[in-house]
Amino acid sequence: MEELFAAYGSERVAMVGAFTTFEARGLVQEIGAALGLARGELARLSKRLPRVPMRDLPRALAERPTGLELHPEREPLATILRVGRHLDGVPKGLSMHPCGLVIAPDRVDNWVAVERSRQGRRTTQFSMDPVEAIGLIKLDLIGNRALGVVRDAVAAVAERRGEAIDFDAFDPSEDPEAQALMAEGRTLGCFYVESPSSRQILQRLDCRDFETAVAATSIIRPGVSHAGVLERYVARHRGEEAIDYPHPSLEKVLTDTYGVLIYQEQLLAVMEAFAGIPPGEANQVRRSLTKKGSHWQPLAAFERRFREGARACGHDEPSIDRVWRQIASFAGYSFCKSHSAAFIVAAWQGAYLKAHHPADYLAALIGNGGGFYSLQAYLGEARRLGLGVRPPHVNASRAAPHAEAGAVRLGLEQVKALGPAAITALVAKRDACGPFVDLADLTRRVPGLDRSALEALVGAGALDGLGASRRALLWALETETAGRPATGTGDLFAAQAGIGSAPPPLVEAESHRERLRWELRHLGAVVGGHPFDLLPEATAAWEARAVPATAVAGHPGERIRVIGWHVTSKPARTRADGLPMSFLTLEDRTGLIECVLFPDVYRKYSALLHEFGPFVAEGVVREEQGVHTLEVDTLVRISDRPGVTKGPAPAGGLGEGIERALVRES
Repeated sequence: MEELFAAYGSERVAMVGAFTTFEARGLVQEIGAALGLARGELARLSKRLPRVPMRDLPRALAERPTGLELHPEREPLATILRVGRHLDGVPKGLSMHPCGLVIAPDRVDNWVAVERSRQGRRTTQFSMDPVEAIGLIKLDLIGNRALGVVRDAVAAVAERRGEAIDFDAFDPSEDPEAQALMAEGRTLGCFYVESPSSRQILQRLDCRDFETAVAATSIIRPGVSHAGVLERYVARHRGEEAIDYPHPSLEKVLTDTYGVLIYQEQLLAVMEAFAGIPPGEANQVRRSLTKKGSHWQPLAAFERRFREGARACGHDEPSIDRVWRQIASFAGYSFCKSHSAAFIVAAWQGAYLKAHHPADYLAALIGNGGGFYSLQAYLGEARRLGLGVRPPHVNASRAAPHAEAGAVRLGLEQVKALGPAAITALVAKRDACGPFVDLADLTRRVPGLDRSALEALVGAGALDGLGASRRALLWALETETAGRPATGTGDLFAAQAGIGSAPPPLVEAESHRERLRWELRHLGAVVGGHPFDLLPEATAAWEARAVPATAVAGHPGERIRVIGWHVTSKPARTRADGLPMSFLTLEDRTGLIECVLFPDVYRKYSALLHEFGPFVAEGVVREEQGVHTLEVDTLVRISDRPGVTKGPAPAGGLGEGIERALVRES
């Protein structure tokens, strides 16, 4: 982006504007605040509301309960809804498109009104469609963290092992170990193929090549699967259904996808091969399917042209009807192959690195902000791969996570209260003068560390070994800083009264559960154990009576009980009647358990899906083409008391804190 501004000049380039509009979440906050309600409470409430227009909020709350006592007919929600209906969809303000920009022939303000964004960027006062309509060139420059993950992992392998990996020199999709990882759906952490649905479709297809991976990640799109394309493609790929083409003339066009129309590029080829419509004209049909562009037309507007072209090519009416029906049905799920293919390149590179260098890869993944899942899920995956997981440490960690012998060491940047400047100073002092020997040595050599940063370092385990225990370190920190400000200016610990100047009394070491809770608070994940260890007495009895994740596949058609913490969930709708349902991923100490809650069950338990758990789920194991899913009929959350199950945790309790840190909804 900076290169474009430099090449064409800041006077000719501008970011594309975007209008933010009011919807339910924002209106609840704004109207509630105007009514005098506390903004903090409103923010917590709005996070649990569905992302819908205000007019749809009552229906959405009925379909997907939040677990909160919300009654649209009672005040103050009744007033919020009444006022909100008048503001629903109204522009809230002009913002900046995250990746769109325009380049003008001369000064951009000669073509469109502009203003400065909060970031200081020149921004158009037109949104993307009007900008294109007046003739300006619009570009979308999209960054992708997956490229940073691959780059950092390759660099780490070269540094640690002296092995140069050049993906321009070989095709990772031809590597047997990467193929096995893909085919078995062991792709958690691999960009574009790590979601539960992606991992399952890879298994069903026994995906071992590039083209199949491209198709797999295209047919799981909601429109595609709802049109029945997914089932037809999978059955034909597995040899369970005969390959059938809409017309013999289309065999060459559709041979790679077994006669199934999947990609927009195929649509252009079908229009040309069957009806003689040139690509430029056929592209208008593609636009009508995606409803993109300022001059798109309904698909029906092209039917006459298609039929005339097909007749001119000598096709009979039944054949024309059959091909047109498939094109018309394509409107609900059209997908661009080039988009998926470009992402699959990065997916195969990630699969190769995970198969051959798992510690370096997962360290790079975490260092680049992760992907579909939370940090906790990736730490669990590291353990399943036989890797150790080590907390950040002032004497061992860099800023970013890195691989050690058979382990992933978290970086100092994972400590929430530690800023970039403090991390840079800490690492520089350690590298220049050697390891820190105790807390006093650390505060003397890095005086810029304030109290909150030091507390976070202790709680995260980053000072383990510099004192008798974490609790002893916190005691020393508390006694030496009593009466001092929480954020210092660099001289918080003077040499004359430094930490450690007097021997501390004997302080009882913290419990294992306390250590884990501190890690969760300061790192956002449990490093020294499993999340079950946060409630050891409550979960132990249930674990003894549950089927572990690794054994679920051995019980097809049977009713079983599992226990797991909530990794991720995805709301969906049934294909037949559009009723709300949900997919749910749980994790126990051995692996992941994929679950499905159909409408009746979802309606009963949907409020629980806002919680971390742990959950006890009961249901029947369903097997489909080698993939096993638990069809849940009973779901309960374990309390912090042994043998007790109950509903959502009280506000401010353990459940809420864990939910924010560990659960990532898709």
